[in-house]
Amino acid sequence: MKNEEFTNDEFQEAIKGKSKYYSDRKFLEKAKKFGTSIGFKALHAAVVLFYTLKDPTLPNKDRMIILGALGYLILPVDLIPDLYR
Repeated sequence: MKNEEFTNDEFQEAIKGKSKYYSDRKFLEKAKKFGTSIGFKALHAAVVLFYTLKDPTLPNKDRMIILGALGYLILPVDLIPDLYR
């Protein structure tokens, strides 16, 4: 994979319509609701990613990765089932 940077237009096009998967409001609601059950380390990591996302100097490629991770966190369906249950 080439180490290319998304332009702002490409980034905006890539995330268009994705607010149903991720939004600040949904993240904060999920953090409040499940914060204690996911554990301190996971919640801390999610909050660090959330605030990193707000950095205007963050490269768009990294922004897309963080959006994917936070989007997966707030997804109502577990796509990768836990094997230890």
